Amino acid sequence: AIAELVSERLAPDGYLVCLNPTLHSELVTTALGTQRIVAALATNNAEQLSPGRILQRSTGSLFVGEVASTEITGRVEALAAALPFGQPTDNIRGYLWSFAAEQAVFLAGSTSGLSPAATLEALDWRPLMRALAREVLEQCPTRAEAFDYFNPLDLDATLSRMRDSPRTIEPGAAFILGGLDG
Repeated sequence: AIAELVSERLAPDGYLVCLNPTLHSELVTTALGTQRIVAALATNNAEQLSPGRILQRSTGSLFVGEVASTEITGRVEALAAALPFGQPTDNIRGYLWSFAAEQAVFLAGSTSGLSPAATLEALDWRPLMRALAREVLEQCPTRAEAFDYFNPLDLDATLSRMRDSPRTIEPGAAFILGGLDG
């Protein structure tokens, strides 16, 4: 229903920007067509340690790309320029699949009863985490991309970087980039 609503409201040359870090649903692509979708992946690995204490594992990245092609189009360049830390890419699907693999690592850890940080420190969980990430990456129809601390070509080093890179942000810590137009 939402995909149909969006398709009815888009201008003839309009497009939908999907900021959800998932592989695009068949419903949206069927309603709009992939040529009318630009995808973005925003990464920011963080964990709530306790009320008011957040462990930030990376400052994050923001990749923007066409779903239907491997070109960096004018609209991708414009959108990336308008978004804080936006980076245009010709392989958004590669980033989305790598992000899915990273999320599989955290999903595996969530079954342990430990915090994500503790799970990354527990070496007995590493084989499962590697295997799940590998299984996701084997489904990737394009070249999987490295981002932040995640490198699809070296999962052991990735898990170590994820474990060794904490940065604590205290309550009230924030930054403001300025107003947004449009």
